[in-house]
Amino acid sequence: MKRPRVFLLVAAWYAFSLIIQLSPLFRLADRKNAPAQATLFTPFLPAASLVLMIWLIVGLVNMRRFHRRVAVGFFCVCTLHLIWSLTALLGGPSVKLPLYPRGYVTFITANLLCAWYLSRPGFRELADRFAAEHEKTAHSRMMQKAAEKRIRDESRRRNR
Repeated sequence: MKRPRVFLLVAAWYAFSLIIQLSPLFRLADRKNAPAQATLFTPFLPAASLVLMIWLIVGLVNMRRFHRRVAVGFFCVCTLHLIWSLTALLGGPSVKLPLYPRGYVTFITANLLCAWYLSRPGFRELADRFAAEHEKTAHSRMMQKAAEKRIRDESRRRNR
């Protein structure tokens, strides 16, 4: 069973959004820009965030249920944050934000479409079938290797 192409676009957008959201942690660990209250663990934040990001993306690409739910929650929270930032941008000229309103609308739309796609009943069924098939093939490969090892061990015992 193959992954849908649209799903690969959703996974790529998820990776891009995670990089955008976790990028302040990389700047925080920089010694030149580190705040005075930086802790002992601050240098490890980029590595930990990179490991977390890879774990989340790989889990989503493997269509695991937990990772799909985390991705939907991430898209929803990110969308709420963007809406809040957009209202602050439109609220007054004293607020300086990195994107123009069109950029916010684009990000909000993409996040909502990704959350909708991942939470559709049809996709959930497809993902559950894909994950079950993936687990079944991994289990059968493992059992095949165990059987081959058992046969090799028995043939070695007979040849002694």
